[in-house]
Amino acid sequence: MHPDVGPLTLIYQAFDVRSTPSQQLITYHAEPASPSAHALALLSSLHATMHHARAIDAIDT
Repeated sequence: MHPDVGPLTLIYQAFDVRSTPSQQLITYHAEPASPSAHALALLSSLHATMHHARAIDAIDT
């Protein structure tokens, strides 16, 4: 459950990192066109908007 966009159902994949065998790269994603995919897009938009607003505030001060 994400506080801004609600429940998310994500799929993950783990990949071994060849140069460092003890580490893995893990990715999470939603099924295309699913409610979770739309929620992730909204979350991305919210983050970008907040980041942009902070950048503007930093310039103004």
